Amino acid sequence: MTHFAKPTKYSTDYIIRQKDHLNDRTVETILKKNEDLFIFLLSFLLDIGMAYILFFVLRIGNSDALSRTANAYYVLYSRDPHLAAIGFIWPPLPSILQLPLLPITKALNIIPFTGNIVSALSGAACLVMMNKLLINMNVTTPIRWILVALLQFHPYTWYLFSAGMSEAVFLFFILTTLFGLSILPESMRSWVIVGFSLAAAFFTRYETLAMIVGVVLAVFIIMLEIDSEWKAKSEGLLIAILLPPFYGIALWIFFNWTLMSDPFYFLHSQFSLSNAADIAKIAGVSHPYYRGWENLLESFRIGITRSYQQCIAYPVLGIFAFISILQHQDRKGMGMFLAMISITAFTVLQVFQGSLASWMRYWFYAAPFSLVMAGIIQKNLIYKWRFLFNLLVIALFIASTPLLLNSMHNSQMGSDEQRLSALILDPEKEVALREKDGFWVYLNDAPIVAEAVDNFSEEGLVLVDSNSSFSVIMESGYPKRLVSSNDSDYFTVLNDPIGKATFILVLDPAAVGVQNTINIAYPSLFEKGADWATLVWDSGNQTYNHWRIYQVHSIE
Repeated sequence: MTHFAKPTKYSTDYIIRQKDHLNDRTVETILKKNEDLFIFLLSFLLDIGMAYILFFVLRIGNSDALSRTANAYYVLYSRDPHLAAIGFIWPPLPSILQLPLLPITKALNIIPFTGNIVSALSGAACLVMMNKLLINMNVTTPIRWILVALLQFHPYTWYLFSAGMSEAVFLFFILTTLFGLSILPESMRSWVIVGFSLAAAFFTRYETLAMIVGVVLAVFIIMLEIDSEWKAKSEGLLIAILLPPFYGIALWIFFNWTLMSDPFYFLHSQFSLSNAADIAKIAGVSHPYYRGWENLLESFRIGITRSYQQCIAYPVLGIFAFISILQHQDRKGMGMFLAMISITAFTVLQVFQGSLASWMRYWFYAAPFSLVMAGIIQKNLIYKWRFLFNLLVIALFIASTPLLLNSMHNSQMGSDEQRLSALILDPEKEVALREKDGFWVYLNDAPIVAEAVDNFSEEGLVLVDSNSSFSVIMESGYPKRLVSSNDSDYFTVLNDPIGKATFILVLDPAAVGVQNTINIAYPSLFEKGADWATLVWDSGNQTYNHWRIYQVHSIE
């Protein structure tokens, strides 16, 4: 049980008293009233500073981040603005969070940077929540601050807190869920925190489905025989906790069904993750996870390898935490352990199904989970051994940096990850990697193609596929002149563009990893044109990808 002492008339500090049963003592933690604000602001400044360097100086990022920003952009500024334009493939919350910022970034002409701002804000919130979670696990103030700093400065965590992707948002809701479990069932607000965090997490990433299972097991373990009414209390808690995420899942299925005519469109449409070009079952033997496809032992090996490459502390402390939990019969520790392991198990399952790309970011939780594991161990550790244990945690995090950078240097990793590691390990190679980096290519091509599109759009609507042209759409000065694939009438125009669109922007089908409805509908249009379409612009050597604009006319 945690007790908070109110600040005195002359003090702004809180004294948090917790009983350390193992060492038979009461732990007093002095929490500065503005400590959370200080952590948030300092982390945000570090993250937004790194975001600025990555985006405006180094031009390093992930094209998925640009696409999420584009999904939010369509809601406000497309030819057919509506909330459903946010799309039904990726969970919508990371894009929705960008909506309030877009009018500002549009006015400043930095629209693609919007996602980076959300990442920086979310990353700062993650550190605040980690700090609260460590307090609940009796971690003393100096060590707590050191552990929080380890998370901030872990290379990949810092990158994800700055790069505009969904991981920072997702991590915040994971940590909030774990925080709720840490105060279950003493606090009545615990079920509200866990339930709504799971709901928000589902609208951020689909790994939440596995975490829901982990939380159900956690509740049963925490409540098991706690008193004579433990069964009834467990049922009540589970109903309260599961109602928000189940309602959210039902809504998402309902919207997919009513708007896309398929309740599971987000799972198996042609643009879903299960049909992506960079997964093992699509790429084949050249994929680094191919041997794990439908091979359980190999999938486990890949999961363990990627976990320690991301942060070597995770598998090491995970084993120690499990032993400590069993030895001390730590129910809350086991509950949090299962909730975390469920996400790892889900990622391993994706390897087994051949549906996971090889990027290291899919294993990002190794560093934050390591700190939670450390908190569980330290709570169950005899006081005299805690100093040496904390030295071990610090040493493992420090050792993780060169291991991570070396792993990212592998040619099988994502292009942004290779460029990041090359900046430190092999700067000359980083320059050579740029032409193969989708993010670099999109940022280079977008202004050139958008200028041509804007010029032609003066004469009539231009048909564009947002899946391959999202960066062009955001760069265009006249988005309302574009018929994009997020418009409600897009497929009507695509199926019969004559008289409905004046031009079509077409990307070379040879562009790696790009799925495009225009090329699917008209597979020979880019190379040969059509009797109803005439070539009027070719990007030539101006761009990395090859783009063409065709003028639509009646069949002669």
